[in-house]
Amino acid sequence: SVHMNAGVDYELFYEILLNLREDFHHKTPRKPPPLGVGRNRRSQSYRSYEIFLLKIVLFLLTYTTNYTIIQKRKVVKNNMVRTLKLKLLIDQKESELLDEVSRLYNKVCNAVSAHIFKNNFQLNFMMLQKDIYDDLRERFGLNSQMTISALKTVTARYKTVKEQLRANPMKFRDKYTDELHIVPRTLDWLAKPLVFKADQADFVRARNYRLTKGKLSLSTQSGTILVDFQAAPKFQKLLDEGWICGTATLVRRKQTWYLCVPM
Repeated sequence: SVHMNAGVDYELFYEILLNLREDFHHKTPRKPPPLGVGRNRRSQSYRSYEIFLLKIVLFLLTYTTNYTIIQKRKVVKNNMVRTLKLKLLIDQKESELLDEVSRLYNKVCNAVSAHIFKNNFQLNFMMLQKDIYDDLRERFGLNSQMTISALKTVTARYKTVKEQLRANPMKFRDKYTDELHIVPRTLDWLAKPLVFKADQADFVRARNYRLTKGKLSLSTQSGTILVDFQAAPKFQKLLDEGWICGTATLVRRKQTWYLCVPM
């Protein structure tokens, strides 16, 4: 039987081989060759011709397979996401502004988490946005784009936990019958809402942050601040090559703020 693998059309090559064989049979004289050496020579010639055709087909299959693998590797490499950490060079006042943003972002995330927990784990983003977006904006005053980011962050975290619970069901063995029982676990097993404590916040490119003349423009509750930063040399190289920055994450590590930028 003929199978498809790695993007190679085996059926096409197989059909070509059959057509070549048919052409060979069609062109071969119907009159049998004379007895003796001539018949053996014709048989050997036929086998040599058939082996030659098989070698051609095998060469084409190998070449096409290798070419397909190389192309797939190029696609994977081109689709690779790299996250670069930018160290923010800021003073105490600017640090306090970023701290205010991260604490407010966590409050919004925890409010969203509590709502999901109380409402039968509704993880549909559009439904959540319709139900609580206006209330979140009124209660916390976080800018619109970060409020949307908080909704996405919380739903993504719950979906991750949901998958982890599904992959690890509860297992126990009956001590009387020695029968193994497997009980699926869902989000209903959670005793309390997920809690967000880390000093971090999501910054959307061109909305909450942007690169401006070698500096970073960051949105805060008190307006936009322009800060210097340190980055690996390859950051500028990737920018020059046309790599695009995605939604970044603001994090604090030992009193130092970083902006983790995926590219």
